[in-house]
Amino acid sequence: MSLRGSSLPYGTGDWYWIPSRVIPAPGDVEPITEFPFFTFIYADLHAHMMALPITLLTLSWTLSMLLGTLVLG
Repeated sequence: MSLRGSSLPYGTGDWYWIPSRVIPAPGDVEPITEFPFFTFIYADLHAHMMALPITLLTLSWTLSMLLGTLVLG
């Protein structure tokens, strides 16, 4: 009995790139369908990564203002 397993259908250096292109498209250009954590794992700087801290700050500030108003009346 052998426990070697099977090889992946793509090259060794492409294991992280191929999963981000999952929708097959005719021709040369395939749509980019990155999984959400792809940006953070590979430091792939996109606008949504730069906007995330500002968005979290705004949401937490708004929540604190609402909760402060409800608690203090």
